[in-house]
Amino acid sequence: MQIKWLYNYYTLFCIHVCIVLLAFTSFFRHPNISTLSDHGGDETKNYFTLNSYVKEPIGEDGILKYNHLSYPFGDYVYYTDNTPLFSVPFRWYCHHISDISNKAIPIFNLFIILNIILSGLLVFSILKYLLADNKIAFIMAIILPWTNVQVLRIMHGHFNLSLSSLFLLGIYLLILWHKNKDAKGKLITIGFAMFLLSMVSFFIHGYYIAILTTFIAAMLFTYGIWNFKQRIGKISIATVIIYPAITLVSALLIVSQTDKYLPLRKDIANGYDWMDQKALFTSLFSNYYFQHLYVPICNLKNPAAVEQAGYMGNVSLFAVLIIGIIAFLKKGFRSEIRAIQIDFFKDSLRASIFIGSLVMLFISFGEHYYTGNRIDNNGMEIFNILNPYYLIHKFTNRVEQFRCLGRFLWPFYFGFNIWVLYTIVVLYKRSEKNIRLFIILAMLFVGGFETVDFAQEIHRRVRISHNYFNTTTLDSFKTIHVDFNKCQAILPIPYYFAGSEDYNYTIDDKEQWSDYTFKLSSYSGLPLMSSKMSRTPPMYNIILMKMVTKDSLDKVLIDKLNDKPVLVVVNKKEIKDSTAFNIPINEPAKSYYWQATQFADRNHLQAIDSTGDVIFYYWYPKGKK
Repeated sequence: MQIKWLYNYYTLFCIHVCIVLLAFTSFFRHPNISTLSDHGGDETKNYFTLNSYVKEPIGEDGILKYNHLSYPFGDYVYYTDNTPLFSVPFRWYCHHISDISNKAIPIFNLFIILNIILSGLLVFSILKYLLADNKIAFIMAIILPWTNVQVLRIMHGHFNLSLSSLFLLGIYLLILWHKNKDAKGKLITIGFAMFLLSMVSFFIHGYYIAILTTFIAAMLFTYGIWNFKQRIGKISIATVIIYPAITLVSALLIVSQTDKYLPLRKDIANGYDWMDQKALFTSLFSNYYFQHLYVPICNLKNPAAVEQAGYMGNVSLFAVLIIGIIAFLKKGFRSEIRAIQIDFFKDSLRASIFIGSLVMLFISFGEHYYTGNRIDNNGMEIFNILNPYYLIHKFTNRVEQFRCLGRFLWPFYFGFNIWVLYTIVVLYKRSEKNIRLFIILAMLFVGGFETVDFAQEIHRRVRISHNYFNTTTLDSFKTIHVDFNKCQAILPIPYYFAGSEDYNYTIDDKEQWSDYTFKLSSYSGLPLMSSKMSRTPPMYNIILMKMVTKDSLDKVLIDKLNDKPVLVVVNKKEIKDSTAFNIPINEPAKSYYWQATQFADRNHLQAIDSTGDVIFYYWYPKGKK
């Protein structure tokens, strides 16, 4: 029995390794110069912040401080989107044990890929317990890790948002909670594991601590209600209060003790409850642009609308469609399905997972849902009182930090599939041999087709020579005749500064230009006086903007600068483009954008070199010595 148990996991592991090798072929052939996405923009920025963070010297502000953007102020690692759980220990290793910083990106890519394999093993472990059918559990353990909503994040360069294993671990911990409901000591250990999982998730990406903690708490609350007359029910309800509270307090304590800029940050983020940041009801059955076989109901027309992605998968959606049609036509079958649902929801464990994930779906719809499904909030307005954040928001505005509410849908993908698969398994076990064979073949066909579609799209997206921060790729900058060692930083014109959450002082980047400046920064080792991070202090944003637009040097800025010149890098073509999409519409940002383009002329700077449309200047903010 033990050998058979190991054999299932070993076989599953080997299958996922084979799919990984096919999907990420280019990466494994050329790991040092390949990226997992060709999306640009966020992908390039995320790779840049990771690469520059692990390489830059650890200064007096400590290992958590990042200084390669928003120079000379920099920011803390929590706001860089470079996955602190990976980047902080990796940086420490590079500076204290062995410098392998040139391998940061390929090792990080491997870290992201391994999540898919881990998810496969977790799905099998979860489903074989909940469904009591190893065959269907095994099939879905191949399909779900490749087709869940978060896999899209790899394609869009949001790599650390692709870790579906976190929610599967949350479900697995609830199963352990259920298995050990009469063992008080073990329940304490499992509760502590839930807390640790939430804290670990926080150091992967800030959104996870909200999504994962809420999901586990929602499952525990449901489990407590279903078992309220028992001791475990009351313990579960108490844990719903204690676990999130300790998690929140611990996270706030860590950040408050390590982030000196915390008092300067805004309490809210712009865009909270906007329709383009939320899941739509139609998202649940809207297929993606690269799928060839799907339930033909809706289509996610905009490939970039990843925040609204939520397709529940071929196997479950086709099953719901077929079961629904048969139930409509056959009264006896309808009664059978109703009985199966009653059995499902009688079980406190299964019910808790599904209802817990359903709570997350309601959160993903936001507080006010508009049937028009557009950013201008047209159509009928629905007050979503089933969203617990609707109530929490009445006590604190800090929930607005989590503006991308569509991400809260992620756990529902697994809850929904568990619900549908339970129905499939019961029908499967009651069916004749030929019907059983048909069910298995149908699952393999529609699920396998979907898995192939995802793997092929990933394969298409992986790019050789797209790692802009590899030494070989950066050799093109050797033709620039500038003494980078003489400079303290780079000031790019057109200027960009995004992430402070103050749209009146936000100038978004044009990806081709910011990509160029990221590469130049990596080649030269110089930090950028522009920024593209998250939740940066508006105060420093405004100080730097006034420097580049009004030639105003605040004392806080002067005190942090040294006597070296700043390398001003001007793209003469871009500064003349009045049609650029990133030109702000808000004031004073719009005026500042154009004033910044005149920086070199206004300060009478003399060109020291040029290449193509890019001109280089030295600027001495403290005066030339």
